[in-house]
Amino acid sequence: MHLASFKGNMDAVKTLMKYGGDPGAINFFGLNMLHVAAQGDSAATLYFFKQLNIDMNQQDRRGSTPLHWACYSNSEIALSYLLAWQPNLNI
Repeated sequence: MHLASFKGNMDAVKTLMKYGGDPGAINFFGLNMLHVAAQGDSAATLYFFKQLNIDMNQQDRRGSTPLHWACYSNSEIALSYLLAWQPNLNI
């Protein structure tokens, strides 16, 4: 589901969830679906997982949030979405 989130593939995300995929899954690096959607500049999956209440302030193993990843990846659309949702800027 992380790859589908990164690519913005909503069909794959919904299919994986239909068959038991966990939208709250965290990978080995501590990344949730919002982290990878921010990396991929994928507005559709970013919005979808935000609506499922995935924590936009959650930190990965290195202390980075989805906002950090959007900045690092030059993901301008994701950055716009995340800032509009008023994340904790002090993390």
